[in-house]
Amino acid sequence: MAMMELSWIRFKTTPTITTIETTTYPIWNVPFPAVTVCNINKVDRSRSKNIINSLISVGVARQEANDLLAAMASMVSYEPTNTSSENEAKLGQLGYSPAKMLLELNQPCDSLIKHCYWLGSEVACAKFFHVTKTHVGFCCSFNADKAMHVDYKAPARPVPSSNIRLSGAGKHVGLSVMVDIAPESPNDFPADSDFEDTLQPGWDVDFCVTPIPIESSPSLERVPLSQRKCFMPNEGILQSNNTFSLNLCMSECRLRTIIKLCSCVPFYYVDFSKYDFWIDLAWFDDESFSLRCRYY
Repeated sequence: MAMMELSWIRFKTTPTITTIETTTYPIWNVPFPAVTVCNINKVDRSRSKNIINSLISVGVARQEANDLLAAMASMVSYEPTNTSSENEAKLGQLGYSPAKMLLELNQPCDSLIKHCYWLGSEVACAKFFHVTKTHVGFCCSFNADKAMHVDYKAPARPVPSSNIRLSGAGKHVGLSVMVDIAPESPNDFPADSDFEDTLQPGWDVDFCVTPIPIESSPSLERVPLSQRKCFMPNEGILQSNNTFSLNLCMSECRLRTIIKLCSCVPFYYVDFSKYDFWIDLAWFDDESFSLRCRYY
């Protein structure tokens, strides 16, 4: 009786059991990750000349214009800058928002990525990589959710997305590019909490992504949330995506904190004012969701 009582107490305390189902999990059941390519240098020299000339035309000295563009690149690293608010205001007079400024200063994807190989064959990079916003500025992403593309226009009705799945693994059945990459879930917001690395020019590095899929039995839904301490796929409390993940959950948590403290949305988050389902959220009790954080 004592052993049965101990077993019952243990079951009531920890009613879930985690086991390894198989060591030969089919790879085609695992969605191919998204890959984000970023240039550490946020100011492209050839693209900065026109902006500098525009600033000079409104009375900004050339050296101050150069310093101002360098300060704009610091927005993604949150470093303090020494530029005057007067010069920063002149960017606004020229019609530049922080997002527009960084986008125009950013190296284009077709210039950053010269050669791409997919499934062992060379493909057009422009067809596979699209400009996306990340916490480090504008980058080029492969297999990212379409809603994250800078040029994305929301359809009148939601269109379900489909994930890329492969039948094998290896260098010749994946993606090959010649720059630093950061793999993440196709639905996740690219962040430094994901797997990432910085490569030096001339390096040839292979990235191996080891997925750990976790599945649960239907009976787990009957276990109270306070005991299982995890969400089922249909229980996520996310507002930005139908697919729940820890990364997206943390991104929304950071966004709620930023809005609470600053009453605005940083430029690297999607423009939520375009989506009706955000307007009724309890934590958007004002118009903060449509206000972009200004840096001047």
